[in-house]
Amino acid sequence: MKKTLFVTKLIFLLALVAASTSCQKVCEDFEPNIVYTPAPTLVQALSSAFPPLAPLECRTDWGRETRAGYYFAKEQDYYRAITAFKRALVFLPPSQKERKLQIEYGIFHSYYLAYKYREAIEAFEAGSLDGVTNQFPAYRDLLVQLYNRIASVAKKIRQLIFLDISKKNLLKMPRGLDSIAL
Repeated sequence: MKKTLFVTKLIFLLALVAASTSCQKVCEDFEPNIVYTPAPTLVQALSSAFPPLAPLECRTDWGRETRAGYYFAKEQDYYRAITAFKRALVFLPPSQKERKLQIEYGIFHSYYLAYKYREAIEAFEAGSLDGVTNQFPAYRDLLVQLYNRIASVAKKIRQLIFLDISKKNLLKMPRGLDSIAL
């Protein structure tokens, strides 16, 4: 009996010692990493950075296709939107350089909203958007969208393209991006 009582007390004491000296979680500084991608409906509620098509432009083939692209994008049918924007580029006369940039941005933006980031970057590189200046109506949005997704595609190379465009145009960095280290 004494032996059993002794063993029980010993086990109890060992369990108490083990419980009181077990691994304790060390408090570390916590820095949250918040990634927020707005819902496409919130993005679509924003007004366009581009001037609306003139009535004469709306009657052209490229104007109708551009309007169809915007309609499909608003309906979140990005595949059709991209197709309509690409058809608009086929019909667009070479003299419409500003509208070409607008349509190319429509393609890029539709890929971006469809979460097709690799295709968005490819559309950016294939078109004329890499030569836009800060006079481009959607310049800041373009840079922010590029930067948001560049890290997941080919981080260093894509960031260098972003920085190169920024340096060419002496861009004041969009708010929040100036403190990001590469």
